[in-house]
Amino acid sequence: MKDYMKESVCQFVNRFGLPWCIEEDNLKKALSELYGENRTDIYALILALNCEVPERVLQQDSGITYGEAMALAEKLMTENIRPVTAKWAVHVWCQALGRESPFHNVRPPFPQLVNEPKFLVMESLCSEHENKKEGKDERFRKRVRKLLFKK
Repeated sequence: MKDYMKESVCQFVNRFGLPWCIEEDNLKKALSELYGENRTDIYALILALNCEVPERVLQQDSGITYGEAMALAEKLMTENIRPVTAKWAVHVWCQALGRESPFHNVRPPFPQLVNEPKFLVMESLCSEHENKKEGKDERFRKRVRKLLFKK
């Protein structure tokens, strides 16, 4: 099964960098527009971002150890994130930052209701955020919705 959410995070980090993901909740807004709001998986990824999981991952040259990764996942579990979801969030950040993840066989959290995002929508999100000065939040949402529901 393809992990579209992980692939989206990887694309955003590779294209815009970690600072972009953090500032003004850009990553949260983009993932919510692509996959829907009030999702536990998005919450786990953003919580991991706010708990400085990416920074801890970047401190290691090749990747974090299993023990360090478990400590990060346990930190997320204290915020009512299920263990499988917490491990997945740590895994996603390792992959997005080009580091080895100790959680090799982790699957996306249940329910797996993420459909493949339309290519046009992903490209639209990227181009809107590259032109930050022009693209305000409401225009961004309208454009994405228009592309999502285009027949």
